[in-house]
Amino acid sequence: MTQVLVLDEDHKELYMSSEGAKADTFQISSMGRLNVCVRNGLHLEDWVARQRKDKIARRIGLHIQVKTLDVTNSVHSSIQKVNSQIWNFRSHHDYMRTRELEHRTLAERTFSGMLFWAILEALFVLLAGCAQVFFVRRFFEKQRRLY
Repeated sequence: MTQVLVLDEDHKELYMSSEGAKADTFQISSMGRLNVCVRNGLHLEDWVARQRKDKIARRIGLHIQVKTLDVTNSVHSSIQKVNSQIWNFRSHHDYMRTRELEHRTLAERTFSGMLFWAILEALFVLLAGCAQVFFVRRFFEKQRRLY
């Protein structure tokens, strides 16, 4: 199963999600650079040992929202909740638009390939038909011999 890890600069594990979790909230009180790792079944030691570039493209969907926990009053808290919900909606909308664009591009490319092969097949059938007519006419043609 897939897990999300948050590591500090020394690859010390600060947070690990539960396996297969769709969403989670956590708090880290650390300064500096943090690394986010999406683990697909390998343990941390294996992941650190296998840090090589295999040049295989991979696409993952990861949504991270960082916000402070300073809540001074209920109005500010309500504004933060609405802002967070709008941000989540926009992020999901952008994801869906990108996904639709990718699927549309794939469908158009597939249609273009199918159209090419259908036209090529039609030309081949026409060529075969013309060849048949030519050979049948030649077969039944009366041959004149001039001796």
